[in-house]
Amino acid sequence: MQEQIASYLFQTGSFPIEGLGTLVITNTAAITDFGAKQLLPPRPVIRLQDAETDSSDFVGYLASAMNSNAADAKTAWSDYCRELLNRVEAGKPIQIDAIGSFEKDAAGKIVFTDEKVAAGFLQPVQAERVIHPEAEHSILVGDKETTNTEMTEYFSEQPVKKDRWWIWAIIIVVVAALMVLFYLNDPGSNSKLGNAINSLLS
Repeated sequence: MQEQIASYLFQTGSFPIEGLGTLVITNTAAITDFGAKQLLPPRPVIRLQDAETDSSDFVGYLASAMNSNAADAKTAWSDYCRELLNRVEAGKPIQIDAIGSFEKDAAGKIVFTDEKVAAGFLQPVQAERVIHPEAEHSILVGDKETTNTEMTEYFSEQPVKKDRWWIWAIIIVVVAALMVLFYLNDPGSNSKLGNAINSLLS
């Protein structure tokens, strides 16, 4: 019976157990290990849900596997579920090969522990991060979403140096004009200027 249970569960992803609930296979997400440059594979996890589902599909599958009619398969399945439930209630754990075990916890509740998949089946793969500088992708800067292209342009912009030589030229001309006006307005400067011109001419 255990072989048929495991086969049905892994083919369909769910398995009803009368009086206990339904076993369901879910996959954990793959995990990126940046330090080891590996991508750890998703792991199938078998969980027990409280909600019971219809077992008629499994009974048909069991009848086909046992080469018997549906009524006999239904009786065999009901007997198996009853025995499993009674044994667990009595405090005896039940192991279903390749699936997991049922047992009672300290609070008296029936719990299921799935069997871990052998590490050989779930090997990590090498995963090196490749950066494509020419590919554009979205990035979050503070609370604003932008792209890597816009950020590159933002940081590569050189501040424009404004050419202000003409301001210095105006300042020099104004200072020179003030000095000339000051010199010409000085009463003693006229005689000095005249003496300087005469000495140059003579």
